[in-house]
Amino acid sequence: MGQLEFGVYIDDFEGALVESLNKHYGVYSNIIQRLPEQTGAGHPADELEDGDDLDLDDLESGDWIDINEASDAIAEADHNVYAEPVSVPGNNNPFTSEDEMQLFATSLHQCRARGYIPSGYGMLHGEWEGGIYPTIQYLPSGRRGSKQLGIGLPDNRWRPRSEIWVQGLDIMTRLVQNRSGV
Repeated sequence: MGQLEFGVYIDDFEGALVESLNKHYGVYSNIIQRLPEQTGAGHPADELEDGDDLDLDDLESGDWIDINEASDAIAEADHNVYAEPVSVPGNNNPFTSEDEMQLFATSLHQCRARGYIPSGYGMLHGEWEGGIYPTIQYLPSGRRGSKQLGIGLPDNRWRPRSEIWVQGLDIMTRLVQNRSGV
């Protein structure tokens, strides 16, 4: 379980037992069926409760959906909603042979072991503004990109991931360029 807050995934329950989470956060009650216009939040106590007589006019109104007709309601909603299918990007492997893939894996392992960070990717101290790892990235948003949304990038989470990414990207680029003779 976690919480998404300003682009940061916070995993507060890492390592928690499923039984414990179900006990404290699960739902262990019967489903309450309510009349139209009833949400259960803030309704007065004098509203109809279990065992009270229901007015047939309430049950026959267009707003009421019987729990047994839920699948019909879902089917009707699905019929009225059309989403254009999204094309899945191709899975293009930049490596042409198993030997090249093995060379990449070995080179990445050696880079990680030595702590080598390639330049030109914005991951070296000299490439950071003020010599400090950027903890916020601003992304343009809005209709014309006139607004900016700040996304938190905690150093302890994102820098190690970014370092691996630039190491792999640098090695892959060099291998492809070497193969192409560039």
